[in-house]
Amino acid sequence: MNYYNRILFLAPLIIFNYSFSQDYNAQQKKLETQKLSIKKEIEKINVLVSENKKKTTTLLDNIEDVELKISVRNKLIEVNNQQSKNLSNQIKNKNDRIYDLQIELKKLKDELHLLKSKGRLDIAQQIAEARDKGDLSENAEYDAAKEAQGLLEARIAKLENDVANSRVLDQSEMDTSTVHLLTKATIKNTANGMEMTYAIVSESEADLAAKKISATSPIGKGLLGKAIGDIADIEVPNGIMHFEIIDIQPL
Repeated sequence: MNYYNRILFLAPLIIFNYSFSQDYNAQQKKLETQKLSIKKEIEKINVLVSENKKKTTTLLDNIEDVELKISVRNKLIEVNNQQSKNLSNQIKNKNDRIYDLQIELKKLKDELHLLKSKGRLDIAQQIAEARDKGDLSENAEYDAAKEAQGLLEARIAKLENDVANSRVLDQSEMDTSTVHLLTKATIKNTANGMEMTYAIVSESEADLAAKKISATSPIGKGLLGKAIGDIADIEVPNGIMHFEIIDIQPL
């Protein structure tokens, strides 16, 4: 094969190789461009994923914050409900106490009315019957009737005094700055540190076993008018005892 023929034979190959090389380079550039585009898309996706992750974290934090607020609010509601329940119980107890006092006052008035009407009438009849039996100086029935009359009048006088001085007080309006009737005082023996609580009541309500002392008793008199921190000097058979006022509450 001569030179000319070789050129004719190789020319197509050279042209093919050149064309193939051009196509290959173009494909490579195209692939690089696509690769770069895909890389940018991946970066965008990563940015979006990162942003969504932050949003998710923020959302979870917000949810936790809301849940915490709900928990705190529920706790406050629970506390308020308990306080309302306690207040309702206190109101009920106060109303029950007022009702009991009203019943006691009514009983005193009923007894007073009975003694002033039927009681006096019965005693007068007994005295009249005793007089009809002769000499009063040796009449035991007359003496007994007169003694009963004296006791009756003493009871009537006491009931009239109790009723006149009785009134149902609203505990919320009671002054607890000092010890007075219908207050409860906690006192401490300054000698031995022993503490005790007494309710100051009328003479008819006094019950030492129930820690209720009369305002006219030695302890009651010693405590009346005293404020928290004051020292009450109370005279007892063994001498004088000193008590510090620790607390004062409505009865």
